[in-house]
Amino acid sequence: PNRFDAQTSQTVSLLCVAAIVTGFLGALIGQTATFAAEEFGAGDRAQGILLATVRIGVLLTVFITALADKRGRKKLLEFSLYGGCFLAVLSAVAPNLWILGLTQSFARGFATSISILIGIMAAEAAPKGSRAYIAGLLTLSAGLGAGIPVWILFLADIHLKGWRLLFATAIIFFPAIRWIHLNLGESKRFIAHIENHQFNNGRKQKIIIKRVLFLASVAFLLFLFVSPASQFRNEFLRDERDFSAAKISLFLLTAYTPQIIGVAIASKVSDLKGRKPVAMIAVGIGTILTVASYSIAGFSMWLITMSAGIISAGAGPSLGVYSAEMFGTGRRGQVNGLLSLTAVTGSALGLLICGDLAERFNSFGEAFTILAIGPLLVVLIVYFFFPESANQELEDLNPDD
Repeated sequence: PNRFDAQTSQTVSLLCVAAIVTGFLGALIGQTATFAAEEFGAGDRAQGILLATVRIGVLLTVFITALADKRGRKKLLEFSLYGGCFLAVLSAVAPNLWILGLTQSFARGFATSISILIGIMAAEAAPKGSRAYIAGLLTLSAGLGAGIPVWILFLADIHLKGWRLLFATAIIFFPAIRWIHLNLGESKRFIAHIENHQFNNGRKQKIIIKRVLFLASVAFLLFLFVSPASQFRNEFLRDERDFSAAKISLFLLTAYTPQIIGVAIASKVSDLKGRKPVAMIAVGIGTILTVASYSIAGFSMWLITMSAGIISAGAGPSLGVYSAEMFGTGRRGQVNGLLSLTAVTGSALGLLICGDLAERFNSFGEAFTILAIGPLLVVLIVYFFFPESANQELEDLNPDD
C-alpha cells in the first residue's frame, strides 16, 4: 500500500533472509521428533514431553529481547542467528532424547528471539500503511525456511539416524548471517529512542497493562492449539495414516505451500480494511478445518488440510503486528519477550495435553476437538477487546513513545 524507499526495501529484504533462518530452526524439531523418538525408542507421550521441554528456551528469549531494548536490535539479532544455527548443528550428534531436548531448548530460544526481533525491526522500519504487508513477507519467508526440513525429510528414510542430517544442514546459513551483519542497519526508531531516553534522564516508558493482558490471553489460548496441531502432524501421518517420510514430505509440500495465498490476501486486506475481521476469520474457520483434517482420511484429508492452511495463514499478518504496534520503542522487546513466554506456556501445555489425550483416546482427532476451545475463545477476545491499529503511526498508537 505504501511505496518503500531504498533503505526500507533493503532492511525488509535482509529481515526476510533472517526469517528464513528462524523458520528453518523452528521447524527442525517438529519435523524430526517422530524419527528421533523411533531411534531412541520413545512413544507419543515422550514426544509430547520432548516438544514441550524445548519450549523452556523461551527464558533465553525473554532475556535477549529485553536486552535488545537497551543494546540494540541488530546486535542481539546477529547473536541469536549464530547461536541458533550452532546449536542446531550440535543437535545432530545428540546421544539421547534428553540431550536433544536440551540443545533444542536453547536453539528454540534463539529462534524465537530472531522471530521477535525481525518483527520489531520490520514494524519500526515500515510505513504506517504497510506493517501487515511486511509482516506477510516475513511470514512467507519464515514459511520458506520451515519448508526446507520438509524438502529433505526423505533423508530420515535412508537410515535410522538419517534425521540427524536435517540438523546438520543448519551449517549452510552461516554465510547468510555474515551477509546480514555487513548490510543490515540498526533501527532508526531505536536510535532516536536512545537519544530521547538520555535527554529525558532515563525516564522509562509506560506500559498499558490491559494491552499486555489481552495479547497474553490470545497468545496462550492460540498456541495451546496451534503448536500441537503443527508438531504432531508427522506423528499423526505416520501412525494413523501409515505414511513414509517421503510421503509425509510430499503431503506437507502440496498441502501447505498454498498458504502463500492466504498470507498474500490477508496481508493486504489487513492494511486496507483492518486487522480484526481478518484475524477472526483466520482463527475461527482455520481451527474448525484443522480439527476436521485430523479426523478424516484419503483425498478429503489433503483438501481440508490445504484449506485450513490457506485460511489459518491469515492470522500471521493480521495478529502478528499487534505485539509490535501496542508498545513503545523502549518496551517493545521486553513486552514481546514476556508475550512469547506466555505463548510458549500455552504451547508446552497444549503439547503435553495433546500427547496424553492422543494415547488415551488412540486418536489425534478427538484430542484436537478438545483443544479447539482455546482458539475459538481467541475469536471472542479479538472481537470485544482488540483495538483497530491499521494505518496509524506507531507514535500515535503509543503517545509516550
